[in-house]
Amino acid sequence: MRIMSIAVAAFYACFLAPSLYAQSGDQQPQLEEVTITAQRKVENLQDAAISVDTASGLELQDLGVTDVTQLGKISPALTAISGGGSNNVFFVRGVGNFSVNAYTDPAVAFNLDGVYIGRPSASTASFLDIQRVEVLKGPQGTLYGRNATAGAINVIPNKPILGETTGYVSAGLGNYGTWGAEAVLNLPVGESWAVRLSAGHLENDGYNDDGTAATDDTAFRAQLFGELSDTVSVRVSFDYSTTDGTGNGPTFLGNYAFNLGMPSGNPNNVPGYNFIPAPADVSAPHTGALTPAAQAYYTSLLTTPAFTNAAPMIPPYLDNDYWGILAEFNFDLGWGELVFLPAYRKAGIDVLFDNPGFQAAYNQEEHEQTSLEARLSTTTGPVDWIFGAYYFDETVDGAASFNQQSLQSTQVIDDSSTESLAFFANGTFNMTDEWRLVGGLR
Repeated sequence: MRIMSIAVAAFYACFLAPSLYAQSGDQQPQLEEVTITAQRKVENLQDAAISVDTASGLELQDLGVTDVTQLGKISPALTAISGGGSNNVFFVRGVGNFSVNAYTDPAVAFNLDGVYIGRPSASTASFLDIQRVEVLKGPQGTLYGRNATAGAINVIPNKPILGETTGYVSAGLGNYGTWGAEAVLNLPVGESWAVRLSAGHLENDGYNDDGTAATDDTAFRAQLFGELSDTVSVRVSFDYSTTDGTGNGPTFLGNYAFNLGMPSGNPNNVPGYNFIPAPADVSAPHTGALTPAAQAYYTSLLTTPAFTNAAPMIPPYLDNDYWGILAEFNFDLGWGELVFLPAYRKAGIDVLFDNPGFQAAYNQEEHEQTSLEARLSTTTGPVDWIFGAYYFDETVDGAASFNQQSLQSTQVIDDSSTESLAFFANGTFNMTDEWRLVGGLR
């Protein structure tokens, strides 16, 4: 039995470049082999006929990546931002979808542990015990489906390991009241089974002076892996996470007023309007919209059409929870490998967020999805084949209310559903050791 290792780390504040070379026995530098599954099969990154950036769990820790909005640190081609409330927006090489609500499909497919996550808001759960992240650049429709026009993101957790009793605990502190902790335990259950338990928490007091941009996230994952025979294995995974806190908050830079034919010369002017900068104690970076000075400034403004004073913004909050269960069955057929991946996920969204011009924007939603994927991988001569089928069924219920002072907008959507079925095939013709021809159909 191995002794569990316990490590207490600084809060990932150092920015270490990933190692690109490994030393062999004769001390000659060699490229480190990086294994990926971006094309639904295990292969060396250097051999993959695809444009992909990848980072290991340790590299993510070194770079301080704790959620999806920070993945641009590992892939410059990826832009990931929070588009309001809990919704995330992804762009790869400048291609994406500007819509930031739960009723529009993204242009970048986000996959957690091999399962496609249908709604942008359901990708905000904390990273926990991650083995690696893969960012695929360019259209990935054959293997990832219709919502991968710009690319795909794969977040892959560590799996249970047979015959090993290992684990770790890490904790750290940072500024703005930041603290985090993560614990992982891998335990064997007999010779053919193993469990892996992971838990983590990340919290801070808020990066803005008014306490907004605060985080309070908790995540848990339990996995069971077993070898039923020499040719059959199964893995079952359950995860639960919460995203709480205040969410992002705006800082007022100024307001616009009619120029009445007398432009002020401010570079932020737009035709017909002068830009009037806010006071310095309101517009300073990371001030927030809820400080006394910011509230006094905001309520001094007039709103149309009644030209009444704006009411104070309502303090924002996040109260989201996500959970899911999946089973992965692997069959070694001798002449090929067969994989079944059924999964179920559910997310509850309860968010109030602020934007300039709004007293409040409120979203309450429930996302539910069921999926099943089957893949057969085999080789015939110089051609590597992947054949598959995919089923996806999703329902979104929600209510949204937007208070724009003089104007009110309320939207209720019941049973917004999607059901899709796809069959696909992908072939790689290995012409030489250096050249491959890849084609697919879905």
